[in-house]
Amino acid sequence: MTLTLKDLIRRRLDESDFPEALPPAEEFAKLQKVEVQSKFPQLNDAVLAALETATRALRDSDVGKKLAERALDMKPQEVLDLAGEVARMPEMQRVATLARQSDVFASDTLGDGTIIKEIIAKYAPQSLIVNFSGMADVGFGGTVYIGFAFDLDEFDRVAIFIGGSVGVGVDAIFAIGQGVGLSANAYSDMTGACLGADIGAAFLGGALLDGSLGLSVPFVPIRTHLKLSQWTGLVYVIEGIGAGFEVYGRFTLQIINRSLPDIVQPSAAHSTTVSSITCYNTQDSTGNDELYFEVTIDDKPGKIYRYPLWDYFSIDEGGGDLEYRFYN
Repeated sequence: MTLTLKDLIRRRLDESDFPEALPPAEEFAKLQKVEVQSKFPQLNDAVLAALETATRALRDSDVGKKLAERALDMKPQEVLDLAGEVARMPEMQRVATLARQSDVFASDTLGDGTIIKEIIAKYAPQSLIVNFSGMADVGFGGTVYIGFAFDLDEFDRVAIFIGGSVGVGVDAIFAIGQGVGLSANAYSDMTGACLGADIGAAFLGGALLDGSLGLSVPFVPIRTHLKLSQWTGLVYVIEGIGAGFEVYGRFTLQIINRSLPDIVQPSAAHSTTVSSITCYNTQDSTGNDELYFEVTIDDKPGKIYRYPLWDYFSIDEGGGDLEYRFYN
């Protein structure tokens, strides 16, 4: 059977405890609108306008339509190839140019020059985020979206990630579909949990800012564990749809990182077999650490072999029976 992006996503979700690891919905209700808005970095008008323009351009482009309609049924490599077309769009390049400058945030919210320098150094965006698809009802009562995370400095470094919102109320205004934004997270670090807030009115003529702040472990109480350094903001175009304010829980899981070598290790005369690994102290909030192998061999020091290539083993304390053979 041909592996599709949908197959890969389902496998990743089946092996992950992130949805269940998020705090219960009642924890989100304790946060006030003004509290979340005051913590979320306010982007300046030029950046917001560029994000809205990029969102509309993506929605109207052939590559945007292809991603929205067909990405889930395509091979993972085919979807990655389309990431290159998205990166070459002038509207995306415009966002990246603005994001690399020193005035990403609205200056009237930053205080004096010292504070501006500090915020830029600590909280500057590292990734351009492009959400291109969405699907509901994945088994835990939430919403799942799929997207690209591009390195702001080198667009050829890109990851495919999946995100989900959990515990969202009936009045939620979360926009699934295509959106373009910026994130303080690196493109290679798109796995974690966060608190999200859809902050919307019809600003920018029908666009919605979807903002998220990272949570540290343990999540409760939420208000003392927000990480401004892990913010993400996306703009969705919601013409004809009302907007408001809603707080929700969210998780993000990286599916494919293009920096990983697309290499399958060939058989050789000698091999080493790993048949069992035991975890004595998990470091992951879900209780299941992510385990994978990276191998180099003497006669090809420049090549790194990873197994599983686009995935990982989920290992908890006391567990971890597996078998893999390294050739040399």
